Amino acid sequence: METNKNKIINLVERHAGISITPYQKKTTEETLINSEFDFDDDEIQTLMSEFFKEFNVTPGNFNIKNYYYDYSDHSLLSLLNPFRKFEKPELKILSVAMLIESEKLGYWPYD
Repeated sequence: METNKNKIINLVERHAGISITPYQKKTTEETLINSEFDFDDDEIQTLMSEFFKEFNVTPGNFNIKNYYYDYSDHSLLSLLNPFRKFEKPELKILSVAMLIESEKLGYWPYD
């Protein structure tokens, strides 16, 4: 199981990229993916899709909108009023530990 834990951490680090600053925090089980990395919608979707496929985890009720805001409002109203405020839902935590636990179970138990 330790090797899969390391593979999951490596997967997250691979998608996070390399920092140009001299300090890059080490990714551990406690790392919060949706607050410690600056993934955009496509990047996090790719990471999670690859995770589910590579580790044969059934996504179940996984919904990325529970962990990341949806900024895809491209309506005419939003273009006419760029200062419009909208309420952001409270997001759930997405951590490396959750990925490791899901891999052990074989399915996504959260949401």
